[in-house]
Amino acid sequence: MVASSSLLWEECPFELFDLGALPSLGLEGWLAAILGPTLRHFHASSGSVFLLDHEGTGRLAAQCGTLRPIPSEASVRVGEGIGGAVLADRHARIVGDPGSDPFFVGREVRAVASIGSALVVPLVDSQRTVVGLLNVSRGAGSEPFAEGDLRRSEVFGGFMAMAISNARLVESVRSALDAAELRGSQLQAVLAKVPGRVCVLDSDGRPNPIGSPLPSAPVVLAEAAREVVRSLTTKGKGASRRVDDPASGRSWTLEGTRHPGTGGVVSVHEVTKTVAAQTESARNRHLAELGLTAAAVAHEMRNPLTGISAAAQMIASSDGESAEFAEIIRSEAHRLSGLCESLLEHARPVRVEKSPTQLGREASEVVRLMQCEAEAKGVRVLSHVSGPDAARSLDAGKVRQVIFNLVRNGIQACSIGGTVTVAVRGSAITVEDTGPGIEGDLVGKLFQPFVTTKVDGTGLGLLTVKRIAEAHGGDVRLDTSPGVGTRVTVDFQRRIA
Repeated sequence: MVASSSLLWEECPFELFDLGALPSLGLEGWLAAILGPTLRHFHASSGSVFLLDHEGTGRLAAQCGTLRPIPSEASVRVGEGIGGAVLADRHARIVGDPGSDPFFVGREVRAVASIGSALVVPLVDSQRTVVGLLNVSRGAGSEPFAEGDLRRSEVFGGFMAMAISNARLVESVRSALDAAELRGSQLQAVLAKVPGRVCVLDSDGRPNPIGSPLPSAPVVLAEAAREVVRSLTTKGKGASRRVDDPASGRSWTLEGTRHPGTGGVVSVHEVTKTVAAQTESARNRHLAELGLTAAAVAHEMRNPLTGISAAAQMIASSDGESAEFAEIIRSEAHRLSGLCESLLEHARPVRVEKSPTQLGREASEVVRLMQCEAEAKGVRVLSHVSGPDAARSLDAGKVRQVIFNLVRNGIQACSIGGTVTVAVRGSAITVEDTGPGIEGDLVGKLFQPFVTTKVDGTGLGLLTVKRIAEAHGGDVRLDTSPGVGTRVTVDFQRRIA
C-alpha cells in the first residue's frame, strides 16, 4: 500500500499547481488554464470545477472539453444530485450509470447520454475543508475509468484542493494589500489637503512613511517634535508645543496624540502669519492708546503754552535782563509747542495724497537743501540714483519728509569728516552714514515712540518714517554695526509690488 501511494505521488503533475500565473489570471482563469492538462492527465474528454462558497453551494468556476457544455449558472449543493452526494461523502467515485449504482439509491439522479464514465472528486484540503468539486468525463463508448484512475484522482484532488486554498489565500492577501494601498493613497490625498502637516512618528521621533514627512528645517522644529513624542510616551496623553525660530522669524504649533503601535501622531502648523498679525494688532492697539494719551496731553499743554508765550512777549518789550530771560521762555515754549504738534500728528492716521513722484529728484532736492547744515558740521552728503528715475504714485511731501528725517539723523550721527550717502533704486531709498552705529539692545526699539539716541531728541522721527512707509504699502529696514555706521532702507512699494 505504501509503495502504491508512493507511485501515485510520483505520478502527480505538480507543475499544474504553480500559482505564478494567478495574479494575472485570477482564480477562475487559473482553474481554466489547468483544467485542459488535467483532462489529458486522466485521458478524459470533458471536465469542470465547482468552487464552494461559505453557504455550501458550489458555483461553476471552469469547464472545458468536447462533451455537452454545462450552463454557466449551474451549481452544486451538498447532498443534492450526483455531485452533492459525493461532496457529502467526501470520497471520490467513479460514476457510470448512476441509476444502477447502490450509492445513489434514493437520490434524485439521472444519467447523461453523452457521458460513458466520470470521475467525481471532492476537493478536500489539508485542513479537511471541502473547497470544491472536480468532474472529469469520458464519452459514451470510451474505456471507463478504473480503480487506478480513482486512486490517482484522490491524490490529484488533494493537491488541487491545497492549490485552490493557497490561491484563495494569495488572492485574499493581494486584496488586503490592494485595499491597504488604496487606503494609504486616500490618506495621502486627504493629508495633502489638510493645512500644515500630519506626521506619524515612532518612539524615537522618526517619521513613518504613512504620514507627511517631518520638515527637515529648522532643527528646533524637529527637536520639538521629538519632545512631543517623548511627552506622549511618558505622560500617556496629548501634548502641544509652540516653536519660534529666531533665525528665520517663523513660528509653528505642534499638537501630539497617542496612537497604538506608534510614538504618536503630530500635527505641525505654521503660524508665522498669525503670530505676526497678533503682534501687529497688539502694536497698533498700543500705538492707538499712546496716540489718545499724546493727543490729550498735547491739548492740555497748548493752552498754558499760549499764555507763557504771551507773557514772554510782554517781558521782552521791557528793558534789562528780563528781555534775555523772556527770549529763553519764548524759545522753550516754541519748542514745546512743536512737540505738541508732533504728538497731535502722531495721534492722527497718516493720510497720503499720491501723485507721479520721482524718488531720485526728491532725494537730490533734499540733499541740496541739507548741504549747509552738513557743511556746518563738517559732514559730506552724497546722492546716487541706480537705473531710470521712473515716476511712481507717491505722496511727494511725505516722501520728502522721510528723506529729511533720515538725512538729518545721519548728519547728526556723523563726526567731522563723516559721510551720509543717499541712494535710490526702484521704489526704495537708502540713507547710510559713517557714524558710530547703534548698540544691540536699542536697535529693536528705535521705531517705538520716545526712544532716541539723541540727548535732545523726541524719538518720533523714525516712527514717522515707518508710518509714512506703511501708509504707502511699504516697509523700513534698519541695519547697524557699532563703530561702522547705520543704514536705513525705505521701500515705499515693497508690500504691493
